[in-house]
Amino acid sequence: MTRFMRAAWAALALGFAGTTMTGAPALAQKKKEEAQPAGPKVSKAGAPLLQAIQKELQAQNWAGAKAALDAAEANPKLTADDRYYLNRFRINVAQGTQDYSSLRPALATAVQSPFVTPAEKLQFTKALRGLAYQANDLAEAVRWGESLVSLNPNDGQAAIELAQIYNQAKQPDKGYQAVKRAIDAQKASGQPVPESWYRSAAATTANTPAMSGEFGSATLAWVSAYPTPDNWRTVLELFQDRAKFDDQGNLDLFRLKRAASALKGEKDYVEYAETANLRGLPGEAKAVLDEGIAKKMLDVSKPYVRDLRAIVEPKVARDKASLAGLEKEAKAAPGVKLIAGLGDAYLGYGNYAKAIEMYRAALGKTGADAAQINTRIGIALAKSGDKAGAEAAFKSVQGGNRGTLAQYWLAWLGQQA
Repeated sequence: MTRFMRAAWAALALGFAGTTMTGAPALAQKKKEEAQPAGPKVSKAGAPLLQAIQKELQAQNWAGAKAALDAAEANPKLTADDRYYLNRFRINVAQGTQDYSSLRPALATAVQSPFVTPAEKLQFTKALRGLAYQANDLAEAVRWGESLVSLNPNDGQAAIELAQIYNQAKQPDKGYQAVKRAIDAQKASGQPVPESWYRSAAATTANTPAMSGEFGSATLAWVSAYPTPDNWRTVLELFQDRAKFDDQGNLDLFRLKRAASALKGEKDYVEYAETANLRGLPGEAKAVLDEGIAKKMLDVSKPYVRDLRAIVEPKVARDKASLAGLEKEAKAAPGVKLIAGLGDAYLGYGNYAKAIEMYRAALGKTGADAAQINTRIGIALAKSGDKAGAEAAFKSVQGGNRGTLAQYWLAWLGQQA
């Protein structure tokens, strides 16, 4: 039995277990002058028929109850109120025999009745959603799921379950909106939002290429609410796969992974170090390799680790010594390449003040990529402890994959003490 089916039967158990024709037997004995209770009124013609059905139900004689129901249905003297009870009894029979095909129309009739209480209407609607889902009637499951959320807009769990149905019905955009609604409802109630809800929203958008804008919002919400290293790594891996960055973009993404302690295993450390080395940043490459070895993510006895270290380490001293001498030339050059490269080198060596100086000078050069440079100004400012300055730099990066990356950096920055 599926989870939705279990939920359907749980709702029925609450709504129908022991359901009886409230007031019907007594009504036949009441004196005419006594006022009848509010709600459906049993007619004189209907009372004996309904009492007979109820007797069969109490004995759990489902076949006898069904036969009595079918006979009563044909009686033209029964009122609409009598038929309300007939429908309730038909639900009892369907529940007792687990006759889903009869249960669904009987419940659908019940929810339209003016006599059902708000609590019953919720229970019946939830059961209808579960029964439709069990029958793989996703269109009906969506309809009843939407009705359930409308009846109780503060029920985050109902919205989450509706999102699951939308996704199975291949309506991921509606599924994502339903998850957002669930999260908002949970927050409004002052309750913690389960991590699985954020993960669900992220997964929906990650698996739907057309939802690129929603992907950024969903994954940002996830790592903002649950900023574990593993979550950061998952989100940034998904983003990297979607963004298709070049080496420059991948460098800034690796830098964020490192800042969020989200580098994991040989692959991450080796790929980062190789990318930095290929971009002419031996200092950063060495720092990454050293960190990977210290964290036991890299095994120095493995040939590719040993070979990469042998390539990178001899370059460091010479590269570091050359930086000061290149500054005058870089500042005088009209193009951006040399001075932006100096900024990158200083960033890799942890000289953040110099990196910021070079990057700011680079912004005025021909060919400057403002989004890339401002991202790196933000990184250097964040690393130097200037949180406000870093925030301003990241916020200046707008649009496209660079803008999304800057939003991730801002989320990480907000998590720092």
